[in-house]
Order: sequence, then C-alpha cells, then structure tokens
Amino acid sequence: MHEGGLFARWPVVCVPLSPVHVRTQLHWAREHRSWTPEQCAHALFTDESRFNIENYIRRAMIWREPGTRYRTPNIVERDHYRGGGLLVWAGLATNGRTDLYVFAGGSVTAVGYGDEILHPLVRAFIDAMGTDAIYMDDNIRPLTVRLVRSYLESENIPQMAWPARSPDLNPIQQV
Repeated sequence: MHEGGLFARWPVVCVPLSPVHVRTQLHWAREHRSWTPEQCAHALFTDESRFNIENYIRRAMIWREPGTRYRTPNIVERDHYRGGGLLVWAGLATNGRTDLYVFAGGSVTAVGYGDEILHPLVRAFIDAMGTDAIYMDDNIRPLTVRLVRSYLESENIPQMAWPARSPDLNPIQQV
C-alpha cells in the first residue's frame, strides 16, 4: 500500500451537514466578517457539550493518499448529540465567562433550560455586560422552542442569529 502512495491514517470525524447548513453558515460568515473587536466584545457565546459513552471508539484506520484527508471517502460523520452521557453548558465573552453548569440526568428540556441556564446564568451575565450585549446559542432543539424564545423576548435579551450545526464558527468551541 505504501508503494502505491497510501498510508494508514485516522479518518476525519465531523458533524454531518446538509446543503442548507452549508449555505446558512456561509451567509452568516459573510455577514459577520467585518465585525470589529468591539462588536465581538458585546457577545456572550454559549455552548453545551455532551460527553458520550458510545460504541464508535475511532480505532479503525483508513488507507489514503497524502493530502486527501478531507475528501468524502476519508471522513466519518459523527453526530455528537446522540447517545447517553454527561451534558454541560458554559458561556464565554471577551470580559469573562460563566460558570460551567452540569445538567442533572444528562439532558435538558426547554423548561429546564429556562430555569437552570437562562434566568440564573445568562440574565445575570448579560446584565453585567451592559446595554449592547447580545446572547448567542447554537440552535439545538430545546433552545429553539417558543418557551425559550418568549423568555428571551420578555427579558429583552437580544439574540444573535446563529446557523445550526456551526461549531467551527463559535469561539467557545476552540477552548
């Protein structure tokens, strides 16, 4: 295999994206590429992460040519939000961070998100950031329901439009 230019490598693991996801991400990136550091300083970027126990352990290697890492046959799609495990949430801004929150039971509902995250953590952090603050969440299902949106509107918490399945655009994903 080596003589043919193929080498054993780990496959790239990524979140599966539809053409709509790709278009939405590109549109968002183009709209925000001219943001100044001051504009970024007013954003509270948040994310939840699940630490899974799942059956894919990434032990299978693939044979590929050098420079072909991101070609479709060399990628294993993996949806990080499937399976059991531990669910945590945190927020990050230029001027600080929220506390790390661990969801009891490893999942969250819209009611739980409002009671455990929005009211005690997001509201307080946004208030401390000042009048130009904007809240960013990543559009997972419990966060997009009417109850959550109604709370944000009633509390006058401005929300950044965020494309779904866009972890690479979120600064908190790089921490």
